[in-house]
Amino acid sequence: MTNLIQDLRFGLRLLRKHPGFTTVALFTLALSIGANAAIFDVVNAVLLKPLPYKDPDRIVRVFESHPRFPKFPISPANFLDYREKNDVFEDFATFARGDVDLSVDEKPERLTGMRVSHGFFHLLGYEPELGRAFLRADEIKGNEHVAIISRALWERSLGKDPAIIGAPVILSGISFTIIGVMGPGLQHVGGDYHSLPHGGNVDVWWPLTMDPRVRTSHFLNAIGRLKPGITRAQAEARMNVIARQFEEQHPEDKDWRIRLVSLRDEIVGGAQTMLLVLFGAAGFVLLIACVNIANLLLATATVRQKEIAVRTALGAGRLRLIRQMLTESLLVAVFGGAAGLLLAKLGIDALVALGPKEIPRMQMVSLDWRTFAFTLTAALLTGTLFGLTPALHVSKVNLSESLKEGGRGSSGGSRQNRLRGLLVIAEVSLAFVLLIGAGLLMRTFFYIQKVDPGFSPERVLTATIDLPGARYSTGREAATFYRELIGRLAALPGVQSAAATSDLPWTGYDENTSFGIEGRQ
Repeated sequence: MTNLIQDLRFGLRLLRKHPGFTTVALFTLALSIGANAAIFDVVNAVLLKPLPYKDPDRIVRVFESHPRFPKFPISPANFLDYREKNDVFEDFATFARGDVDLSVDEKPERLTGMRVSHGFFHLLGYEPELGRAFLRADEIKGNEHVAIISRALWERSLGKDPAIIGAPVILSGISFTIIGVMGPGLQHVGGDYHSLPHGGNVDVWWPLTMDPRVRTSHFLNAIGRLKPGITRAQAEARMNVIARQFEEQHPEDKDWRIRLVSLRDEIVGGAQTMLLVLFGAAGFVLLIACVNIANLLLATATVRQKEIAVRTALGAGRLRLIRQMLTESLLVAVFGGAAGLLLAKLGIDALVALGPKEIPRMQMVSLDWRTFAFTLTAALLTGTLFGLTPALHVSKVNLSESLKEGGRGSSGGSRQNRLRGLLVIAEVSLAFVLLIGAGLLMRTFFYIQKVDPGFSPERVLTATIDLPGARYSTGREAATFYRELIGRLAALPGVQSAAATSDLPWTGYDENTSFGIEGRQ
């Protein structure tokens, strides 16, 4: 312990003695370790932290699959049949987005709504903190005008009324009865079709009524919790046995099968490769920093050759010299890691604020013990990596040559120059690999920017309109509204043309439904 304290004190004196080296080394390490810590924190939040649900590894997304549509939403009739006939799910639920307008004191507020089936909350391991969850009876047509609201909505717009359970509320012109208040812990599971992304804020949930006759309109997001001991492959195989039975009973189900995807893969799968590539690039930057500082240490060691020779002459062994130099390197690394952690905090805030919204679970990004442990480990490994090679090299001191007046021009100096040359080659090689990777990414980005979308988006403005169901309860009424709206818009000065669509191009949404011709079956 005494020797360690002496090494630490000597290392601190040496850092003060060489302020140029210390400043450059700390700055280099702070940037490289900070970048790695920030990106690791994102990787940790997105890929490593467990999903915020009960036994998340047993939760799967359930899709219908067709040769033309390998991963497709499920139809209401098929969902109801699968729910009744399957023997692999502990819970099986579905959901679809349905935004509504809240009317309180004649002040309308747009709410993010989600229509969910019975068992949705129980499947995820949550229950309302006030009131009750939905019952299967709530799915029956005529019973669906009950709602569960978020605590945020309760506090923000409903005055945190303690008597809120059983109170009426007007949603898009229809009276609902509030039966529950959901706590803030529930994060929406996400979905690509009529859904918020994972973690999106939902204001209100109400029952999803399903028509058992609707078999060809696929628009529902389905999730299931596997029974204990049932694997995803086993569940998929057994569900497809049922699918083949449906195919025999219903011609509309021809060639439709079931595909199960783990909830984790569905949420983070698209971001995993990108984040790992980014993390690998940051690791290359850290390696370049290590080689750079190792070169600086070798340059500093040239000045210290006589000091090391004197210490050797006074009885210091090679292991003692290596330990001293590694202690100095680790001091630099620890200080650089501490500075890097501060930079990482700033970088994390910037990543959360400016990062692509498509990256899932970004709201979970925050410094935690894993990030601190990673930063400490990175600092210690970095200090060992950039300190060991110079320490091994310099400790091979030629006592007689180093104590001579012209010792710097000895064969040891030539060996040191060769080693420094090799380090420079390694540094340039690593940088070249990064440069090639960045160039390929830029080329890909350039080509993506040049892709012809098939339409001209210039000078096109869009707006989203949600008609209140109480006033526009039929398709004829909605069509009349849109015809009048398009006519008025087209008559405005500066408007060349106007149109309405259910789904905009490249938004990830599309509609599929069936239709019938009067007089034909």
